[in-house]
Amino acid sequence: MQDDGWMIAQLKPNGQSLARRNLERQGFAVFMPTLALTRRQGNRLVTRAEALFPGYLFVAAQPLAAPAERIGFTLGVGRLLLRADRQPALVPPAFMAALRARCDAQGQILPDPSLSPRDDVRVLSGPFAQTLARIEDIDRTGRISLLVGLLGQHVRVSIAPGDVSRD
Repeated sequence: MQDDGWMIAQLKPNGQSLARRNLERQGFAVFMPTLALTRRQGNRLVTRAEALFPGYLFVAAQPLAAPAERIGFTLGVGRLLLRADRQPALVPPAFMAALRARCDAQGQILPDPSLSPRDDVRVLSGPFAQTLARIEDIDRTGRISLLVGLLGQHVRVSIAPGDVSRD
């Protein structure tokens, strides 16, 4: 799919799956990048895909299956973002190309290939979710060794590259 000509639809609260399903039924191509995040629920850790841009999704402008005005009237969609002249605002093609290059086929963000030792990162999932850490080493299989501050000491932890992001 081309990266030139993507519009932004603002969603109604909790309307992402409803909007996506209804836009696709109308023939629109949609893109909602996600990120696997771990959150604590009670005494458990739960990992699930969450929207990278909560409350928004991208709709391809070309080829339009229906007039762009129909997007704003789709169930789950609050409105289509417009410019001052009331035309749909288009996302810069370079931004969309870079964003889509960082995602897999399902739209999930892939690990950052530019990570290197001594970079500060945030752990996204697992028991150390939302912890700030420093990369100590990256082995030949791609696993990342982190130094995590725990009880006043630095502890070495090994983690998958997709579970961290540059802070």
